[in-house]
Amino acid sequence: MRMTQKLAVIYHVTGCLKCRITARILMNCGVQVETVNIENHPETLQKLKQMGYRSFPVIKMNDSIIWHGLSLKHLLTFLPIDIKIIKARRSDYGNSNSNICGWLFLVYGGAI
Repeated sequence: MRMTQKLAVIYHVTGCLKCRITARILMNCGVQVETVNIENHPETLQKLKQMGYRSFPVIKMNDSIIWHGLSLKHLLTFLPIDIKIIKARRSDYGNSNSNICGWLFLVYGGAI
C-alpha cells in the first residue's frame, strides 16, 4: 500500500509568527507545505473572507480547509509524541494554547 504525501497550503500574511510556527512544525513532521501570502492574492483573501475566515494562518490540507489560527488540537495530529507528555507539559506551562504551542515549536519547530 502506498502512502499519500500530505500537502498543506498555508494562507498567511507578512510577519505572521503563528503562520511561520505552523508551517515549520508541519514541515518538520514530514508534511509538504506550500505558503500563499494573501497580501499578494487579493482574490484569495476575498474568498477566505466570504468563507468566514478573519485570522491567519488558514490551513488547507489535501484540498480541504481544516483549521485556522495556531491550533494545538490540529498540530498534535501530526506530531509523533504521546499526548500524556503534552498534558504534563501543559500543566508545567499553564493552560494557555500559546504557551504549549511555544513549547512544541521549541521542540519540533527549531529556529524561526
